[in-house]
Amino acid sequence: MYRQLGTEERIFWSYEQVRPMHFTLAANIIGTLPVDRLQQALTQVQQRHPLLNVRIVLDQSGTPWFMRDSAKIPVRLVKRHSQQQWQQEVEQEIANPFDWDQAPLVRVVLLQGNDVSDLIITCEHIITDGMSSVFLLRDILQAVGLPDRPLSVLPEQPPYEQLVPQFEPKVQALSFEPSLATTKIKPTLAEKFCPRLHTWSLSAAETISLVHRCQQAQTTVHAAICAAFLLASAHQRTHKNDLEESTTLKCFSPIDLRRFLPAIEEEFGFYFTAYVTTDTITPDLSLWELAHSIKAQLNQKIAPEQIFAHLPHSEAFLSTLPSIDEVVDMVQTVNGYDVLVSNLGRLTIPQQYGELQLAAVYGPSGTTHIDCDRMVGVTTLGDQMFFSLVYSELEISPAQIKQLQQNVMQFLGEKLCIHLVQRP
Repeated sequence: MYRQLGTEERIFWSYEQVRPMHFTLAANIIGTLPVDRLQQALTQVQQRHPLLNVRIVLDQSGTPWFMRDSAKIPVRLVKRHSQQQWQQEVEQEIANPFDWDQAPLVRVVLLQGNDVSDLIITCEHIITDGMSSVFLLRDILQAVGLPDRPLSVLPEQPPYEQLVPQFEPKVQALSFEPSLATTKIKPTLAEKFCPRLHTWSLSAAETISLVHRCQQAQTTVHAAICAAFLLASAHQRTHKNDLEESTTLKCFSPIDLRRFLPAIEEEFGFYFTAYVTTDTITPDLSLWELAHSIKAQLNQKIAPEQIFAHLPHSEAFLSTLPSIDEVVDMVQTVNGYDVLVSNLGRLTIPQQYGELQLAAVYGPSGTTHIDCDRMVGVTTLGDQMFFSLVYSELEISPAQIKQLQQNVMQFLGEKLCIHLVQRP
């Protein structure tokens, strides 16, 4: 055995019985990436990160545990024919949930070309978060491109709740080896779910201008992006260029907890929380006014006395032994939103790994299966910003999504005095 799932991990695991929330991170790589060297690299990263070697099992009381397993990370090899081909592979990965009692809870797709390749990492959200997938990508590329630099082995970590100062979780790992239950629920996708991916990027000049303008306006890039998506969504709902009535919209923002957990640095694991901001969009509301409101709400959440304030509530809820339906209702009620923006910020990983160059990173890309589910992943690599937008084609058309993206860029571009265009 390894350990019991923590409080937040257990809530996620219960929710994912019927609403899988795995996600992808996609990288465009210049250089030759042989599949045999990739497989060797995956073996090395499994030695480095303990959670890459687990599956989930149930004890006799139905409590989920991580169990160690020796299964290798699978690689699906695809011949690369076009620049956009990787997007269809991401859609396929999102539509294919993990079976949580089979290890490992991560898989890889390599679209292999002669001089350019695309690498797609798909992770089960129970064991990881967006930043963990970035560190995993870096470790894989380092093992392939810089084999003379060995990867150190990181220690096994407890659930993050046990690392929070002045918080003592009541759910502790047991000291005995449980007998394993044989019953489980097969994870399935929601009926009305047909994942599609829409991507674009900003040039270096556009990215630098956006960052500079946000600094001048005394707000964050994340808040400005959230504001642009909320404004564009409000206008799209009215089917008019000018907003005539007020509407209240919500934006879901994942929050990286590593800076609040001194013991955690680059470990692969579940180290995030989230906050849903709420704003009334009025006809005269400007982008920067809305961005300031979003920033203020998020700053309140990440204050030291507030960042872990949700944990006692989560633990109290879990202590009632809720059914899966009750977990789903709670998660969807607390986290209901109109748009989700997962912004990983400026990535601090290298772009050069021997003869391999990391040219672009798109993601995280996935879904929560919450109503009006639209997930926006944002990364900044070097001086370029990359966007990915996952939506269901059964609820909104590709043409409408493209119009939404254009409106978002228009709201940002008007303030930047530049023309933001779509780049695949």
